[in-house]
Amino acid sequence: MKLKDRLKLSRYLKFNKTTDSKRDIQRLQQDGESNITIARIRAISDDIIADDEWVNDSHSKSEHNGIIAGLQMLINHLNETK
Repeated sequence: MKLKDRLKLSRYLKFNKTTDSKRDIQRLQQDGESNITIARIRAISDDIIADDEWVNDSHSKSEHNGIIAGLQMLINHLNETK
């Protein structure tokens, strides 16, 4: 796994503590490539968006808002390019 991918994975796992999502990431690591549905991406995004326990000041709130915006853009793009 490339360093860039490891950094994305560690950042993802930092914000997402759900067991199902961690299993998905582990499967992606093992397979190298995987067909993941838009519905599953949406469910993972919802988990990440809902996890705001780490938000404790305006800086982390801004970071959380950026994560939310990015995930929503990803889902919108996937829906538009179906």
